[in-house]
Amino acid sequence: MIASPALYGLTNTAGMACPPGTSSAVCTSSTAGFSSQQTFLFADRLHPSPAVHALIADYIQSILDAPAQVAVLTQAPLTMLQDVHNTLDSHLQQQRRQPAEAGEFTVFGGYAGQHARNKSDVFNDGDTDTANLSAGMGYQLTDNLQAGALLSTASQRQHPSERYDYRLHGNMVALWSQLQLIDRLWVNADIHYADLDYDSIERQIKLGPAVRTEQGSSSGKLMGTRVQTGWDFPLNETITTGPVVSYALDYVRADGYQERGDSSSAMRFSDQTRHSQTGAVGWRIDTQGLGINPWAQVSYNHQFGDTDTSVSAGLKSTRTAFRQSRSNQDKDWADIAVGANVPIGDAVSAFAAVSTVAGARDYHEVTWNLGMSARF
Repeated sequence: MIASPALYGLTNTAGMACPPGTSSAVCTSSTAGFSSQQTFLFADRLHPSPAVHALIADYIQSILDAPAQVAVLTQAPLTMLQDVHNTLDSHLQQQRRQPAEAGEFTVFGGYAGQHARNKSDVFNDGDTDTANLSAGMGYQLTDNLQAGALLSTASQRQHPSERYDYRLHGNMVALWSQLQLIDRLWVNADIHYADLDYDSIERQIKLGPAVRTEQGSSSGKLMGTRVQTGWDFPLNETITTGPVVSYALDYVRADGYQERGDSSSAMRFSDQTRHSQTGAVGWRIDTQGLGINPWAQVSYNHQFGDTDTSVSAGLKSTRTAFRQSRSNQDKDWADIAVGANVPIGDAVSAFAAVSTVAGARDYHEVTWNLGMSARF
């Protein structure tokens, strides 16, 4: 503040607001000799002025808030995984309606994205935009069993709160399979792993009229598995309907990082992990044999176990640290999805879908995906 007083709204760093010999404990703006023409660094010869007290409060608050701001890093990879699953699910749905023959290969690719708005608390009161490209190949092992692999790359802009944002880049590989029995029961499963890079992490610190920005970067990983099953009741030759059940288990880790530079507000943060266990039950309706085959699904989702995330933090200029925990988003919500697959000749199909979240108190989301598949 001495070096750049104007930056912090100060106009006088040598004088005092209170008259000489008067303590700030008894000095007020109506005290004879009180100077209100300038914004002082000192109120008297020992104490900061009210403006500087406010700056100190902003500084301390930024330190206390920092771990809760950083705790959102393990949330973003789950949105990346959701985009991948949206593309994979559209392909698997199309394969159930137009299955390949034993010995045939299938290839598919798609784009998925989403826009989400979170209003859960001051540390998660922002938005998210994602973009994901996926490509995969499958092989029809038997008339009822297909297996394959998928590669995906993602880029996200995360702005979880007014004073914290970052970009996430990730590359994922997944192995998947789908089994169909007695023309009605189907089961699919996948395992997945992703390498994560967090770039352009920026934490903004309000110090009176000034805003200081601390920057950093980190890395991480995601791994997990998911199982889905359903039963199709035929209503006629075109329409089937039935229940669906799924369970997903995922582990996310974001490495600790230190903010660049050696300013008085630069901090260091510990590793953080997130364990996600999500179960879902729902109902879907499918069509087949049409020029455009629409489908729809409604699911109720529940997050099992502890959803809190804990982060340890400290100033780089000190050896001390403290830990904060914060709870994540709602444990219960509903998904509403609609989509369609469109045959283009005998061996090529297109697919598309859109979904939204319902019933979440503080979270609003719209996702979309589109792609194509072919068999040979």
